[in-house]
Order: sequence, then C-alpha cells, then structure tokens
Amino acid sequence: MKPSTVSRGYFGWNLAAVDDCLGEGFAAAPPFTLEWQHSDSARARLVSDLGDNGAFFEVPPEIFMDRGIDVLLR
Repeated sequence: MKPSTVSRGYFGWNLAAVDDCLGEGFAAAPPFTLEWQHSDSARARLVSDLGDNGAFFEVPPEIFMDRGIDVLLR
C-alpha cells in the first residue's frame, strides 16, 4: 500500500512528511488541539541528542500551529 493511500494513520518518517500530510487532507482536519504530554522530557532528549539548545523542539509545534492546530505542551 502506498503511504499516500493510508488515511489517518501514516505521517511519514520526518517532519516534512507530517507537514505534507496535514496540508493534503490525510490527517485530522483542524481545528483541534494536540496535547503533547511529557514535552519537557522530549525537549531534554532533543537537547541531549542534538546539542542544539532545544531549537529543534520548537519545529513540530510550529508546523501544527501553522496548520491551525493548537498545541498544548504538558
């Protein structure tokens, strides 16, 4: 099955794919709120793994917010 034919379950292997899915109607349609639980742990892990002072952590919420999806960091 091609990834583009999978509805509401396939979001690719990177952030560009997630953004594409949100823009192409494969994902849930906004408006809705995404609750990112344990976001502090994710931020710490990204800083540890990437050494970028958490800059990369800001990218996923920006992608969602640009598509009209509210993001709650918990």
